[in-house]
Amino acid sequence: MKVGVTAAGGFLGRHVCAKLVESGHSVVGIDQRPITDIELHVGRAKDQDLTRVFDGCEVVIHLEWSGSFKKASLNPLETEASNNSTLFHVLNAAKTLRSRVVFASTGIVYGGNLDCPTRETEDVQPRSYYGLQKLNAEGLVRIASDLGSFDSICVRVFNLFGHGATDSAQIIPRLFQAHKDKQSFKLTGDGMQSRDLIAVEDAAVALCKLATLQGYKGEVFNLGSGVGTTMKHLVETFYELQDEKPNIEWVQPVPGESKTLIADMNKTMAEIGPQAMTSLRDGLKVMIQRV
Repeated sequence: MKVGVTAAGGFLGRHVCAKLVESGHSVVGIDQRPITDIELHVGRAKDQDLTRVFDGCEVVIHLEWSGSFKKASLNPLETEASNNSTLFHVLNAAKTLRSRVVFASTGIVYGGNLDCPTRETEDVQPRSYYGLQKLNAEGLVRIASDLGSFDSICVRVFNLFGHGATDSAQIIPRLFQAHKDKQSFKLTGDGMQSRDLIAVEDAAVALCKLATLQGYKGEVFNLGSGVGTTMKHLVETFYELQDEKPNIEWVQPVPGESKTLIADMNKTMAEIGPQAMTSLRDGLKVMIQRV
């Protein structure tokens, strides 16, 4: 199978491409960052002739998303316009090429269910511009797919972790940086906020399996570990693995922060089957060894 991937050189993209190649697929990627073992078109998706680049691709996995969580908050109109323009470019190419589309959404579309793992049909009340933009993009995928008669799914990816993560907005890269700088780690509220953390390698495997699904028009699937981890436990585990006492500085909670955000994986697993998941402890251990 020939597969197109945008943001092929990113944190998730590199692992997705590696898994696809490992499985014997041909991969065509777009990114400004270098990546080996695939046919790479340098640049951004919006600047490419996608009907030419992705010609022959049975599936296009759209991972590219311009602007961070913070940038979406500061410039919501600008970031949404830019990302929607790129998304429409991908969707129009898929319509022409009759390719399936896999759109990488986010678990942040959920408001933060307080009691249990969240299913795809509940609690879709984003508390941020970033989450709202991704949710709106899901709607665009569904409508374009339906009107254009090509298959598509939206995959709500939860909190990725693993070696190579550099997003300073995420807790684990910030934790590693604070430790490297010999500074205390700032932890908000009481640290009991629970999040679904999934190793990037595990997410890549699941995403590649989801990319084989056919017959859907914008169907939504969660992609997480299905396990909740408190931020306090995460930080304490990190220091414990290095035989150190936790160096935590407690700061005020973030207004509107979700208390619990965990993926219900039943629907996804029903489609791709049970999947082994790397534990947080094992994943952190590998990351610490590779520093």
